[in-house]
Amino acid sequence: MSHYDRTFTITAGTEACTFLDIDADTLAAQAHEIFITDGYRVSGQEGTVTIYEKGSRLKRLLLGALVHYFKIGVSLRLDANGEVVVTLQNKLGESGGSVARKKIQKEHRRLIALLQTL
Repeated sequence: MSHYDRTFTITAGTEACTFLDIDADTLAAQAHEIFITDGYRVSGQEGTVTIYEKGSRLKRLLLGALVHYFKIGVSLRLDANGEVVVTLQNKLGESGGSVARKKIQKEHRRLIALLQTL
């Protein structure tokens, strides 16, 4: 049974998904497993935000948009309605121009589709 409820955009580069009938710890473990299985690695923590990276930043700097490199902040919180909210935030900013921006948007959509399976 999928616990996914809906997706909404908070700001450009920041999307959130809500989940029902699942506790935050279980969802956090399942989301973490999805990111790790997909080739992401945990590169740090910024407060309650876990930073996941995929690819090589150095290669991205040297070769530009030809190289896949993603850095995404993921946070979970329980809202007043009892829903668990998972937020995905682009941590690369606008580097790489329009081609990189489109790749980042495509990767966000792909990751949200993966989260929707939970």
